Amino acid sequence: MWTRAGEKGPRVLLLSPEQLISKRLERLINNPEFRRRVCLLAVDEVHLLDSWGTSFRKSYQQIQYTRARFKSYLIAIAMTATLLPGNQTDQVCKFVGLRDYHTVRRSNRRPEIQLLFRVLSHGIESQEFSDLQWVIEDMQRKKIIIFCTSIRDGFRIFCYLWRQLDSPFGVRAEQLRMYNTLNWHNYNLRTRELMRKPDGCRVIIATDILMVGIDFPDINDVVIIGHPPHPNDYLQKVGRAGRDHSLVPNPRGIMYITAYAMNAAQKQLGTKQPKHTRGKPKPGQKKKSKVKKRKTSSTGAASMSKQMAELIVPGCKTTALDRMYENPSLGELLQCNCSGCIPELETKKQPPKRRAKGEAPPLTKEMKEVAMKKLVALRKKIFTKEIQSASTDPFFVLPEVLPIELISNIIDRLPGLDFNTLNILVDDNEIAKTHVAKIWTVVIDLRQSCEQQLKWKADEKASQKVYVQLPRSI
Repeated sequence: MWTRAGEKGPRVLLLSPEQLISKRLERLINNPEFRRRVCLLAVDEVHLLDSWGTSFRKSYQQIQYTRARFKSYLIAIAMTATLLPGNQTDQVCKFVGLRDYHTVRRSNRRPEIQLLFRVLSHGIESQEFSDLQWVIEDMQRKKIIIFCTSIRDGFRIFCYLWRQLDSPFGVRAEQLRMYNTLNWHNYNLRTRELMRKPDGCRVIIATDILMVGIDFPDINDVVIIGHPPHPNDYLQKVGRAGRDHSLVPNPRGIMYITAYAMNAAQKQLGTKQPKHTRGKPKPGQKKKSKVKKRKTSSTGAASMSKQMAELIVPGCKTTALDRMYENPSLGELLQCNCSGCIPELETKKQPPKRRAKGEAPPLTKEMKEVAMKKLVALRKKIFTKEIQSASTDPFFVLPEVLPIELISNIIDRLPGLDFNTLNILVDDNEIAKTHVAKIWTVVIDLRQSCEQQLKWKADEKASQKVYVQLPRSI
């Protein structure tokens, strides 16, 4: 390729930034005949010069030196969908060497993508991600990309979803994949191949390397765990969804942020409400001020830009993005469906019900975990030995045999569950209905075991009571 490029053969040469420091390109540029033929230098995704070019892909910095090797009349074109006007545009243009330039600006709005912002019910450092339980339920009919800020965070989410699938190893290994720079090149290549198949990979857990340059046509949902440091990264990641509107009519971009990040965004913009103090200091007494040092992380205010804070706080997300990027008008939207305009319905927590007299005491957390493991083991046994669909449909997974909702309903009603009630619970599941006798056998064993443990706990609690006789009053 390099030899043919020096001759009068190829008209266009496509290079990555890392090739700009190769010896072969250096010899090619030193060829006067080649330098005379070059008339245009084009840089795609030019906004990355201000982010990746200053961190883990410093080869981007070679672009300005490469242009200096050619004649001064060499035309340069820079293209991007996410470059904020003002200081960032000036820095990038200076980086490429653009002085007197003409700007062609179009809107980067994607009105078909629903922008949703959700607050995590737990920290990003958690080992359990119950907020992502819907991914397991939707992955049979959707393709999903989950972006994480680090490989470590992605690995924990991968392990959680891997445990939830609980299907045969070979099926899970193709349904759920990780995509990062620690993987072998062949593994990442195989992941891209599976993602392009209609019945291939369903969920990819990726880092920023999947943010640009990848064009999967049928991604339904893009999930971002933790806020990106800049709106450019947010838009690039969300832009992976719904590339082909005929295949994905309702794409979504869902970003999960921590409660601390939301508070940091509100504090940065001055919209945070002051907390009410419980008590006032006494006259003449100064109130002690407590100084707490908090470590800054990727989810804190230290790594959040002002533009990202404006996007996180409540309000119309589409309007905020149009204001940031000075988008030209595309016509007014009939109705914006972002979470700022149409908030998602929150499920209200029901107050705990009081136990009626004579009713069996509820199961403890340990009892529920044991019951869950035994019912999941039964589900796997039915799947591996008796379900014929597993051999014909390679992506037929365990939740279809005994859904997690059905297992939870059985466990909740376990103390007073009878055979007729069990038949009502499994009535909508054709597979579970044929194996209701086996499920009932496991239920009887679990109920007897739980009743015995509850009796032991009651006896132990009664034996630990200490009766104190109060003295008679005079």
